Amino acid sequence: MLRSRRADVAAGVVLVAAVVLLLWPALIGGKVLTARDMNLFSAPWAAERPADLATPSNPGLRDPTDIFEPGLFAARQAIRAGELPTWNPSAGAGRPLLASQQAAVLSPLQSPAYVLPFWDALAISAALKLLIAAFGTYFFCRMLGLARPAATIGGLAFALGTGFVAFLEHPEANMWCFLPWLLIALDRLCRTGGVAPALLLGLGAGTVLLGGHPESGFVMALYLGAYAAMRLVLLRRDGRLRPPALRRRAALVLAAAVLAVGVSAIVTVPFLEALGQSTEIERATNGDDARILLGSVFPDRWGRSDKGPELHGVELSYPARALYIGALPLLVAIGGLFARGAAPVPRRRTMWFFAATVPISLAIVLAGPVNSLVGKLPVFSIMVLHWFVWPAVFAGPVLAAYGLHRLLASDAPGRRRILAVMAGAAVVPLLVQLVSPGFSDVGAAVQQLPDLKDGTPSFELASTTSALRWAIAAGAACAVVAAVVLRPRLRARIAWVLVALTAVDLVVVNFGYHPAVDERLTTPEPAAIRAVRTLQGSARMAASNLAFRPNAAILYGLRDVRGSDLPALRRHTKLYRALDGSAFVQLGRNLVEPRRPRVPQLLDVFAARYLIDDGTGPPSWPGFRVVSEQSGQRVFENRSALPRAWVAYGWQHARDEGEALRLTVASTRSTLERRPVIEGSPPPARADAPPPSPATIADRGPTEVEVHLSALTRGYVVLQDTHYPGWSAKVDGRDAPIVAANAAFRAVRVPPGTHTVSFRYRPLSVTVGAALTLISLAIIGGGLVWAALRRRRLRAVALGSGASSPPAT
Repeated sequence: MLRSRRADVAAGVVLVAAVVLLLWPALIGGKVLTARDMNLFSAPWAAERPADLATPSNPGLRDPTDIFEPGLFAARQAIRAGELPTWNPSAGAGRPLLASQQAAVLSPLQSPAYVLPFWDALAISAALKLLIAAFGTYFFCRMLGLARPAATIGGLAFALGTGFVAFLEHPEANMWCFLPWLLIALDRLCRTGGVAPALLLGLGAGTVLLGGHPESGFVMALYLGAYAAMRLVLLRRDGRLRPPALRRRAALVLAAAVLAVGVSAIVTVPFLEALGQSTEIERATNGDDARILLGSVFPDRWGRSDKGPELHGVELSYPARALYIGALPLLVAIGGLFARGAAPVPRRRTMWFFAATVPISLAIVLAGPVNSLVGKLPVFSIMVLHWFVWPAVFAGPVLAAYGLHRLLASDAPGRRRILAVMAGAAVVPLLVQLVSPGFSDVGAAVQQLPDLKDGTPSFELASTTSALRWAIAAGAACAVVAAVVLRPRLRARIAWVLVALTAVDLVVVNFGYHPAVDERLTTPEPAAIRAVRTLQGSARMAASNLAFRPNAAILYGLRDVRGSDLPALRRHTKLYRALDGSAFVQLGRNLVEPRRPRVPQLLDVFAARYLIDDGTGPPSWPGFRVVSEQSGQRVFENRSALPRAWVAYGWQHARDEGEALRLTVASTRSTLERRPVIEGSPPPARADAPPPSPATIADRGPTEVEVHLSALTRGYVVLQDTHYPGWSAKVDGRDAPIVAANAAFRAVRVPPGTHTVSFRYRPLSVTVGAALTLISLAIIGGGLVWAALRRRRLRAVALGSGASSPPAT
C-alpha cells in the first residue's frame, strides 16, 4: 500500500512538474501568457514597439488575441460590475456576448480572470486545463486497471501532446480537458447504475458544455454516446446485465444527457437564438490534407508560427497537424497493439474501442469519401469537421498507456516482440523522409536541435531537423525499452525513466508555442488611440484594414464598427457587405478597406466618426479631415457620419428586411438622416417633414442606453446600434416597441416634446435558458439529497438486520 501511494505521488509530481516547466515563464517567471506583442508590428501600435522586439512571439495565435481575450475582458467587466455578460457594445455596433460562446464566459476555467489581475489569470487558466486533462487521463487509465507508470504516460501524452497544447488558449481546450473525467463518470454509471451517478454525470457534462465551443460539445456527445453503448453491450454480453437492468441504465445515461443540456441552457438557448439571427452558418470545409498525419512524428516538418513563418500554407498549419503525442507514447501504443503473444491487458475490448477510434476519427477529418459523406449530413454540414480529430487525440494517449502496461506485464518473448514492433515503427518515418524531396544538410539540421530555433528555415531544413529530432527521440525510447527487455527485474524503475523521457520530449517540443511576454506589451496606448479615446464621446470609430485589430476596442473602452466574432449576425453582415465592407463570414470578422468605393458611405451609415489610418486611407474623401497626427499616426474625423442617435420626422417605408437593405444602400447619408428606412411603419402623412433633431446619448453600461431628446412633432428616434432580439425600450418609463431602422439598427416612435428613451437588453433567450439551468440544478440537487437520504435509510436497515454492507443505490 505504501509503495502504491508513493507511485501515485510520483505520478502527480511528474504531471505537475511537466505543466510548470511548459508554462514557467508566465506562471513563475514574471510574464503573462499571451501573444499580444504581435500587435506591435501593425498600426497604430508599431510606434510603441521596443527596439529589442524584432519578431512577434507567435503570430499564429490570432484567435486568442483577437477574439477570446477581448471577449473574456468584456465579460470580466460585466461580472465585476454585478451583471451577467450578455452584450458587447464595443464591436460591430454591438452584438451578443453570452450567445457567441467563444469567450466561454461562464466556464469555471475562466473564473480566475474575474478575481485575479486579468493578464496574470490567463496562465492560471491554461495551467488548470493542462492539469485537469493530465490527472483525468491518469485516473481514467487507472480505472481501466493500467499500471501507474502507464497511466502517467497517458496523462502526459494527452495534456502535453501537440493536439491539446496547440489549442490551449482556445475554447476547445476548456471542454476536452474534462473528457477523461466524463468517461470515468460514464463508465461508473454503466457499471453500477444508480441515480446519484447519473445526476453527477449530468452536472459535470452540463458544466463542460459551458466551455464555449458548441462543435466540440456535439462531437463529445457522440463520443460519449458511443462509449456508453460499447460498455453496456459488453456488460450485457458478459452476463452482468439482464435486459431490464440494461434498459434502466441506458435510460439513466439518456437522463444524464438531458440534464447536461439543461444545465448548459443558459448559454445554449441564447446561442441557438444567435444562429437564427445569423447568416451563412454553414462551416463545413474540405477535408484536411492527409499530410497532416506526418505531424504525428514530424510536428515541425513545415515549421511553426512561433519559430518563424510556417511553410506550405495554412492547410498544414501547426494546429491542423497537431497530432504528436511523443515518440515513446506513439511507439509503445503501436507495439502494444501489434505485438502478438504479449501479455493480455485488463479491459482488452475497451482497448480496441480506442484503437477503432483513431481510424474512424481520421476518416471523418481527412479529405476523402467519408469526409465528403459526413459533411452533407444535417448538423455536420454546419460545423468544421476537423474537430472530429479530438477523439483520436485522446485515444492515442490511452493506447500508449495500454502499450506500456503490456510491455511491463509481458514475459521476455512478449517484451522482445513489443520492442521489435517499436523499432520497426520508428524506422518507417525516417524512410519516408529519405525518399521525400524535403532533405537538407544534416550538419545544418543538428544546429537547429533540440527543436527548430528562431529564424526562417527552408522547408528542406525544417523537414530534416524534424526527422533528426524524431530519430533521437525514437532511438532513446527504443534504447530504454531495450533496457526493460535486458533487465526485466528493474522494469518498475525503468518505467519511470520512460515517463521522464516522455515528459522531456513533450515539454521540449511544445515549449514556447504559447509565449510569455512582458505585461507592458499587452495594451500599449499610442497617440492615435489616445486621440480617439479623447474625442470619441458617444460616437463610433473604425480603422483601416487590420490597423487597430477588430475587437481591440473592447480593451480600450472604445466602440468599433468592425468586429471579429461568430456567429455572424445577418442584418449587420448583409449591410456591411452591401456597403463594400469586407465581411469574412467564416471567421466572423469585419474589416474596412479604404480603397473600396462605398467605404465612406459605410462609415457614414455605421456612425463611425473617427478613423485610425494605417497609411491607406485616402485623404481626398469629402468630409474627412485629420484631427491627430503624431509619430506618423493619423486619425481622421468623418464629419459626414450619421450621429449615433437623432430624431427623424420623415421616413421611408420598407415592407421587410430585404427591401430595407435595398433602400438603405441606395440612399445618401443626408437622406438616411432626414428619412431613415423604417420597417413595417407606413410613411408619414406629411411630405414636408421638419429637419431632424439632435439627441443626446448616455451609455449606462453594456446593456443599457438612454437617449435624451426634444421632438418637434411625432417621429422616430433612431439609434444606430445593432437591431437584435432582447432589446426593449421605454419612452418616459412606458413600454414602446422597437422597429428595425436602416436595415440593421433600431428606432422607437416618440410623440412631440422632451423625452427620455431607455433601451435595455434583457433577452428572453437568456431568461428561458437561465430558468432551465436553475431547474436542472434544482433537480440535480434534490436528487442527490434524495439519494443520500435513501442510502442512509438502507444502511440503517442493513445494520439492523445484521448485513455486512448496504446495497448500492
